[in-house]
Amino acid sequence: MKKRLKEIEIKGFKGTKNEFNVITYFLTHGKVLRKLSINFLEDDRWDVVSRRKAVKRFWMLPKASTNLEISIY
Repeated sequence: MKKRLKEIEIKGFKGTKNEFNVITYFLTHGKVLRKLSINFLEDDRWDVVSRRKAVKRFWMLPKASTNLEISIY
């Protein structure tokens, strides 16, 4: 994974602890990772404030890749 995984797409993100842990691992260890796309699950609990909190959490993490593009939908 550290040398070959370049693109990850996560569909139906629910914001569970395990999902955050997996994404954190990818961001902090994926040295060749170029693109990470996260699509939130369409659910009533994902209001604007909740989405912003989740996004802020991802932006604050140290990134292993210097050429990483993160898209959050």
